[in-house]
Amino acid sequence: MKPAISIADVLRAFQALAPRTEEEKRAIAEVLGFTLAPVAVTVGGEAPPPEDVEPLKPPPPLRFRPVFNRPNTVPPTMAPAAGFSISGPESRGEGVAPWAAAAAQRGEFDAPWAPAATIAAAPLFEPRWNRAILSTALGVQGPVGRVNVAQIVDEVARGRPLRKLPRFPGNLVAPFVEILLDVGDSMMPYAQDQRELVSAVQTVVGAGSVRTLKFMASPLRGAGTDEDETWPDYLFPAPGVHLLLLTDFGIGRPPVSHVQVSAQEWRRFAGELRRRKLGCTAFVPYPPSRWPVKITRYFRTVEWDRGTTAGSVKFSRRPGTL
Repeated sequence: MKPAISIADVLRAFQALAPRTEEEKRAIAEVLGFTLAPVAVTVGGEAPPPEDVEPLKPPPPLRFRPVFNRPNTVPPTMAPAAGFSISGPESRGEGVAPWAAAAAQRGEFDAPWAPAATIAAAPLFEPRWNRAILSTALGVQGPVGRVNVAQIVDEVARGRPLRKLPRFPGNLVAPFVEILLDVGDSMMPYAQDQRELVSAVQTVVGAGSVRTLKFMASPLRGAGTDEDETWPDYLFPAPGVHLLLLTDFGIGRPPVSHVQVSAQEWRRFAGELRRRKLGCTAFVPYPPSRWPVKITRYFRTVEWDRGTTAGSVKFSRRPGTL
């Protein structure tokens, strides 16, 4: 909360605006919540009390009204088992923050607490770079480059029919994407960002080509949707599907949390991905200086933040050898 306006603020306003007349000075003082009046000064005695001058009144207290009004729905996907929603923090009485309600009870606010306006949270990725970032992060190699003339000549010389036109490898967006959402306590502050990113991936890849599953700790402990009463064992997708991990790898998880995951568990998950030849990219909402090297060395890891660009994704940390 800002401090109350004092007489020093009036003097600074006089110095900055340089009023020339008493009327201008009186107007400036009234804007700041003070009443300017002449004061009688006598020599050798006390000044008589003013008769028609009102005492200075402090300005009314300033009120700070934070508002917590963020939607918690996500457009459903058309892919099988794609029902998805993330529950945000539970509201506690008409959108009032708990600390604000307690302050109102102590009398720190002289008016009933009411939300003033909706504060839109800025997404972690710059929206204008979303498509480029996701296209690069979900990119795979495929025969989409220029025509391989040398291979065509070789096949024709050997008398083999050309069943398809040989091309050099090129980059293209993965035809199918499976999003694995970490919905543990440490990822709760990023629930809105997860919802927005899921919608962005559906726009880039296509809603029918995206499957979304939720997990806690690691996918090896089970993954499912809100439609499942209990999450079943995670079934790895078929080759050709690119996995997108939205997790913090336990960076923000408190040490006393009842859900803990070891680096060995993530290493086993990465080993299964390598064995099944599945590509995987992890978006982590923390800077690289906080990444656990024992885990992120096995994944293509991208910093999930405003400064990320398609170029930084292209040269992001690649998985090492297991």
